[in-house]
Amino acid sequence: MDAHPKMIDLLDTMINWPWPCAINLHFEDVKVEVDASFRKFEALNPEAQEAFDKCDFALLTILLYPDAPREHMQNGCDLMNVFFLLEEYADTENGSVTKELVDIALDVLHNPHKIQPEGESTFGEVMRHGIEDIMDMISYNKGQVAWNEDHNLISIVMLELSLDIDRLRQCDGLDSTLSR
Repeated sequence: MDAHPKMIDLLDTMINWPWPCAINLHFEDVKVEVDASFRKFEALNPEAQEAFDKCDFALLTILLYPDAPREHMQNGCDLMNVFFLLEEYADTENGSVTKELVDIALDVLHNPHKIQPEGESTFGEVMRHGIEDIMDMISYNKGQVAWNEDHNLISIVMLELSLDIDRLRQCDGLDSTLSR
């Protein structure tokens, strides 16, 4: 093995970036509010919460929409948190639990003002919190928005179910690749 580490030069991808880098004026206030709101749900274990804190989804959202009004920023940040939470749960659960979570998400998407059923996962309440205001603000076809999200959420379930099948095949000593 070589005693000297190999140097790798990375290209400066920002050198020809066509858009100005600007942070929304509401960044600091919205970040504090949204992060505190998300933490109150206690939806993540300590390890996942630490990963969430490192991601800084508020900064990502604010950079994407530097001129958006405050309420749009807050809704965008809430939605990013919902996506993170669904992804975190989907990564740690099996396909059937993921399907339950997606069923909750679909129900919230189609019925954002519905009261959370007794015993429903914390994910449902986080989803409701993130979607309710957004659906109220949408001025175009809400049915089309829900239909598009239905397909996105269903694809998550399909991925998780295929991962479950692969795990079962590995446990049974079968080939883990799907035949084409």
